[in-house]
Amino acid sequence: MADEKVFTVSAKVDSAKDCETFASMAAQLKKHGRVEVGISSVSGKAWYDIPKGGSPWHEYTSYQSTLLKFFPHPKIAPFLDAKCVRSNRQLLRSCVRVLRKHRLDAAFDSHEPYYISEKFFARHPHLRGARVDHPRRSLQEAHALCVDRPESREMLAWMMKRLVKEAPELTYLAMHTNDAGSGMCWSDYTYSGPNGPAHCHATNTGERVASLFEAMRNGAGKKLDISVEGMFSQAERNLIPHHLDENSYLTGRGTEPCIIRTGTLTDNPVQGLFDPASILRTLARTRDPRVKRIRVGFRNNYSRSHNDPETAAKVIELIGAFFAKPACGRLDRINLLADLCAKWAGKSRAADLFDAFMAMHEALTFKAALTDSFYTSANYVGVSMRLINRPLVAIPEKLTPQEEAYFLPHVFNVREAEARTDYLDVHGARIHTPINPARPSVRMSNVDRLCSMMNRAAASFEELKGGRSMNVFRRMGTSLRIYSCIVRSIHNFACMQILRERNKEKLYAPEPLTPPKVNNWTGDPDLLQINDIMRDELDNTDTFIDILSRPRARRQLALATTQALEDTFLLGPNFPDTLKRKRRIMRRHWLDAEQVMASPMK
Repeated sequence: MADEKVFTVSAKVDSAKDCETFASMAAQLKKHGRVEVGISSVSGKAWYDIPKGGSPWHEYTSYQSTLLKFFPHPKIAPFLDAKCVRSNRQLLRSCVRVLRKHRLDAAFDSHEPYYISEKFFARHPHLRGARVDHPRRSLQEAHALCVDRPESREMLAWMMKRLVKEAPELTYLAMHTNDAGSGMCWSDYTYSGPNGPAHCHATNTGERVASLFEAMRNGAGKKLDISVEGMFSQAERNLIPHHLDENSYLTGRGTEPCIIRTGTLTDNPVQGLFDPASILRTLARTRDPRVKRIRVGFRNNYSRSHNDPETAAKVIELIGAFFAKPACGRLDRINLLADLCAKWAGKSRAADLFDAFMAMHEALTFKAALTDSFYTSANYVGVSMRLINRPLVAIPEKLTPQEEAYFLPHVFNVREAEARTDYLDVHGARIHTPINPARPSVRMSNVDRLCSMMNRAAASFEELKGGRSMNVFRRMGTSLRIYSCIVRSIHNFACMQILRERNKEKLYAPEPLTPPKVNNWTGDPDLLQINDIMRDELDNTDTFIDILSRPRARRQLALATTQALEDTFLLGPNFPDTLKRKRRIMRRHWLDAEQVMASPMK
């Protein structure tokens, strides 16, 4: 093990009370190393960032943190919502007071350089840098500052100086770029391709990152650890470290393992899950002396909300137990988890809790190995494509505007026709599915197996005996059942889309057709599959509704606090009601396919 480790604990908080909850947990790790707590939560959605009429990409970035949302330079401030900026700054100040109470250091996550209003660049055209929005996901282009301009770096340094003045406890700046609202000139992986002004074309990405880090440190006026993470090509990843000093890091895939990440499971809208076996395996990497910082995350996707505090507390306790008695080998990790299970459930029930954890770990491991991560992603596919609560029908073109109104505006797609008709379109691309469209049957037994594994693990948690202290684990069973329902929906929609495309001549016919008058006991075999898939999704929806009718079950979901805050990556508070609406619409359109495909004749 290396000497002292740094623990960076972060959660999306909305108040000093939220910050106190997570800071008091984080303080428990002080006996094992230095502790930093994130202070970069914004106070609410940046409505002013979203163009009139909406834009999925702008909405997706609307909760991201960046220096200019807290301490905008005087040249930028006129183009922001001053009330929103003040609210962000007030929240930061209240978090700093909490950290001082617990004698904790501060960390700040910042997307840099972040996009700025077009009105700003109309006034300061020489500062326009790269286009950073995603062309397939945006209805209006967005540009960031060109950090190769000394004036831009001076502006960033000015904002950094104000941050450190408000939070002198700051010891770590985690920068994110080329993703989620930010981007650098001429970087290989900006969404619209390498782009920027001609004057900085010859500057390589390593030099650009180093100059940005220098500007941030000049503004801070103190020694800071700074890391950068983002979308970089492998060539850039090979280059950047050569331009960084010992307190600067490139993190992410294929780079030096100076920072490791762990925490609660993050796959919106599922709440309240953590996988001790995976966490301990990750922590075992700290025996590598190059590992300097352990990032512990309790945010939900894109900083829409934080995860369940009771679950987060168990994660902190697990991390503390590991560093009190490091368990890097597999057998040592098993023994450590067994000891914790005895502490949490009592010796007589320790084996039951341990078995439940391992059943969940096996299910999540199988899920990760099953297919492309997007295919079983609750956040990207279940929520942002609204496959969770939109009706599964054979001919979605037959849905009325009233039937589409509750889900279609939230589908992450700039093309309404594609959002309506392509169940496999993910943000302007196509989900890779493991389904072979040439096979007569499109259902995959492995997905059914995954759902069964999740539900068996859920039953193990739900059957745990004990008092109220066991509720946090029993609720994990509810979360796993929710997860299983979402995975099942994703698979059903994928199967339906394959069948829709296989039968497009029948289903997309410009004029109503008479079903073929075949005289056999099977009819069109694909119609039988369509009916089977719709019935499975109807049953799945009934199951989901039943799960959410349990006491406190909604606690296991990340939902918007008001209907106005529902967006592409956040389900509304009326989500359970939309499942009932989905069910009604599906029944209303149950016979659509039978109008053009042959049913059995017996």
